[in-house]
Amino acid sequence: MQLLTLCQDTTWLAPLAGFTDLPYRLIAKKHGVDVLTTEMVSAAGLTYSPSGSLPYAYTGEDTSPIGIQLFGSEPSHFQAAISILPAMDFLCINMGCPVKKVVKTGAGSALMDNPQLASRIVEICRDSLPAATPLVVKFRSGFSRINYLDFGLKMQNSGADILILHPRTRAQMFAGHSDWSQIKKLKESCQIPIIGNGDIFSREDIGKMKLETGCDGVMIGRGAIGNPWIFSENSPSNEEKLSTIKEHYRLAVQHYGELKGLRLMRAHIAKYTKHLKGGSKTRQKINTETNLEKIFSTLDELFYPCF
Repeated sequence: MQLLTLCQDTTWLAPLAGFTDLPYRLIAKKHGVDVLTTEMVSAAGLTYSPSGSLPYAYTGEDTSPIGIQLFGSEPSHFQAAISILPAMDFLCINMGCPVKKVVKTGAGSALMDNPQLASRIVEICRDSLPAATPLVVKFRSGFSRINYLDFGLKMQNSGADILILHPRTRAQMFAGHSDWSQIKKLKESCQIPIIGNGDIFSREDIGKMKLETGCDGVMIGRGAIGNPWIFSENSPSNEEKLSTIKEHYRLAVQHYGELKGLRLMRAHIAKYTKHLKGGSKTRQKINTETNLEKIFSTLDELFYPCF
C-alpha cells in the first residue's frame, strides 16, 4: 500500500468500538470515506483466544484501503497477533484510547507514559509486518502530561510510517476542545505524514482542520456516527437519509442475524435520530421492536409523518 493512497488529502473513519463494524464501514465507504479502520482488536485476545477476537479484524467485504487497529501493552502479543491476522492494507497501533478498562492494562493512552515500551511495540510490529505494509500509530496529547511532540518523534524514529494525533489529553476524554495547533506543530516537526483527529462534525470542519494544521488527512470518529454523509460532498435529502438508515439495518441483519443485528443497531439509531423532531418517541418504539419491517414502518413515520 502506497502512503500517498492513505495520506494525499484523505478522510479516514476512526475506529470506535461498537460502531465501526463491517456494516457501518460499508455505509461509510458508500458515502465517500477514503480510508477505513476496524474496531480496536486486542493483541492479547488474538494471542490467547483468536477465535473470539479475529471476527473484529475481519475485512473480507471491505473496500481497500482498510487497516486493522490493535491495542495492547505486551510486545510479544503484537508479534503473535500479526502472525495470524488476515491481509490488511496497513496496521494501526492504538496508543490513544482513554477508556479505563484499556489503560489499566497499560495499553491505549497509558503507553504515552511509557515511551520506551511504546517504542519497542512499534519496532516489533515493524519487524513483523511485510515491508510494504504501512505502520500507523494513533495517540493523544498525553496521559499524565502533555508529551505528544517528543512521543510522536520517538514513534517516527522507531518505525512508524504515519502518525494520527487526537489533541486531547487522557484526562479530557472527549470533553472540552481538541487543540488543533498541536497537530500543526507535529506536522512541522515530523518527516512522515500526519493525520489530524478531533472535533470534526461537518464538511466545513474537515477543510478548516486541513487549512489550520497542514495535516495530510483527517480522521473522523464521533462526527461520523449517525452521519455517514459527512464524507459526502452533498447534503442528503430526507429520502436519502431514510434509505441509508434502512440499508444499514439490512447490512446489520445480514451480518449478525436479525435479533443481534437489530439490537446492535440501537446505538446507531440513537445517533441517526438524535436531532430529529419525534426522534425520542421513535427510538422508544424501535428499541422494543424485534421485527425489521415494523422498524422500517416506524422510520417511515418519522421521516414522512403523513406517509
